[in-house]
Amino acid sequence: MKLSYRADIDGLRAVAVLSVILFHAHFSLFAGGFIGVDVFFVISGYLITSIILKHEGPIGPFLRAFYEGRIRRLLPPAIPVLLFSAVAGGYLLSTEAMEEFSNSLVAVLLFVSNWFFWDIAGYFDGPSHLKPLLHTWSLSVEEQFYLFFPVLLLTTARLSRAGRAGMVCAIIGLSFAINIYFVANNDLNSAFYNSFGRFWEMAVGGILAFRIIPAPRSALWQNVVGVTGLATIAGCIVFFDPTMAFPGFWALLPTIGTALVIQAQGGLASKLLSTKAFVAVGLISYALYLWHWPLFAFLNIIYGDPSSMQFAMAIAATFAISTISYFIIERPIRFRAVMPSRSQAVALFATASIVFIAFGVAGNVTNGFPWRLPDAANKYAKALKAQIRAQRRAALHNKCWIGANADFKAAEEPCVKSRDGRPRVLLVGDSHAAHLFDGLSRARPDLNVSLLASSSCTLSGYERIDQRRPACMALIDYLDQLRPGDFDGIIMTTREVLSDTYLRAFVNRAARLAEITSVHVVGPIQFYRPNMPELYEGMVGRLTRDLISSRFDAAVQDAQFQSNERYKELLAEKPAVNYISPLDTLCPKRKCKHFDKDGWPILIDNTHMGLAASHELAKEIGPRITIHNSVQAEAASR
Repeated sequence: MKLSYRADIDGLRAVAVLSVILFHAHFSLFAGGFIGVDVFFVISGYLITSIILKHEGPIGPFLRAFYEGRIRRLLPPAIPVLLFSAVAGGYLLSTEAMEEFSNSLVAVLLFVSNWFFWDIAGYFDGPSHLKPLLHTWSLSVEEQFYLFFPVLLLTTARLSRAGRAGMVCAIIGLSFAINIYFVANNDLNSAFYNSFGRFWEMAVGGILAFRIIPAPRSALWQNVVGVTGLATIAGCIVFFDPTMAFPGFWALLPTIGTALVIQAQGGLASKLLSTKAFVAVGLISYALYLWHWPLFAFLNIIYGDPSSMQFAMAIAATFAISTISYFIIERPIRFRAVMPSRSQAVALFATASIVFIAFGVAGNVTNGFPWRLPDAANKYAKALKAQIRAQRRAALHNKCWIGANADFKAAEEPCVKSRDGRPRVLLVGDSHAAHLFDGLSRARPDLNVSLLASSSCTLSGYERIDQRRPACMALIDYLDQLRPGDFDGIIMTTREVLSDTYLRAFVNRAARLAEITSVHVVGPIQFYRPNMPELYEGMVGRLTRDLISSRFDAAVQDAQFQSNERYKELLAEKPAVNYISPLDTLCPKRKCKHFDKDGWPILIDNTHMGLAASHELAKEIGPRITIHNSVQAEAASR
């Protein structure tokens, strides 16, 4: 089953892991560094298929040896990472986050973490940077591939080589079609995490192992093929960014680029990747991948918005720990200097699985080991859950505040209130419109307020944001079709800190609506990193109120204030639109109010206000909502 060693593939691993690490550390030159995972997938498919095709003889002994090799390769370096994450989580995670971590730990050991994280988060979503085991999603995809692909190839060994290669090509076509289907339907989480939409990348590597496509023989063509492939990968790293509809067709570029480098089997690209520096990083690439993300996640949890220097120190620590891991754990176990027998390797796998799964189940059953935290923190955790439930009920969640893929028409009819003699006002936007609804309705009982909100809808209408969300586009179409007299006023708001292009589109839409009715734009509220509940639960009962307030002051991010000023600048050019700034009320002179009248933090998650805080804000901004006299007179005369 042994293959002839190719140093350039270790070098290619180095390119992949470095691009991922530097992307996660927010180095701007590596904005597309997430494609390193795609590079890993192709390499993995190539090597695994090469091993299988070299096999001759009974299937049973081969599979036992194959899966033992996977255990020795993948599990031992992961054990200290999981242990570190569990211990650090015990000190730093809230009960809710610890419960989620415990569940993710079970998912890792069952090889289904990609499905787990698909269900709870998007890879590019803000809160995801606080999940210590998020990076294991790609390992689960590979492990699932290992479970079915070797059996498929071995049980079809009687087919001709061309027939088996055709079967692999069919996997490529079907899996890629599934991925494109998800992207075309704006389901990017499924496109990213769903194994069936990712197997094609490993199968592309697999088809290379069949050698149906002849490798270039001349030095010239080796150079052309290899350099083209390496340049394609580099271009993706530099020019791709997380706002793209990825994977989809875009994933073809890094996948084909990697295939070209592997296929070249020589030339300038191979020589560059075979240099000692690249090979050295490639050898420890698995440990680097395992360790960097938990270190980054806890860095984000501790500091909220780590500096480049802090990330650099975390990268240095990652390299140091990974080097030790490679020489002390990975090499000795993988090459049988330690635990030479198969039964020992299986026993290690079984023991580690039982221990970590038991820990994960306990974390789930106890709701995040609440005994770790002071009584005040546990009291807050219970109150927070009650606040979230109350806010969602008041915000008409899943009724008038709907998800990105929900049926807008089903929400429109019951949510748009009929006239009752009061001026009729539409509150529209994303979940931030929803969390203002109950407060504004109470603060302005003289207005008949209807709510239409779709999660993460910016109302800009641009492809990279709103066009991925069908309910949002339906909401925008609804706004664009409004006529004079439909509403006596419209209140627009969105959480997103938009780039200038998107913000101008939002402002222009508000200005067009102002031609037919009274329009108000409500700006952003403050944002914290780490998020407010996570931060507070780790401090309450341990720090004084003054120290907690000071930590909150440091966690408030500048982006919302910059966005607030940009709103003011752009809307100054649109005098028909009235701008209402919650930040001017909540954070006068950038000194923010952090607690509601009951003493709880004003935010109940990453960005949404609790019901009490929302009511307090609505009392402040509600009087600023004015309906033009002519509109009021027309409404009164109806």
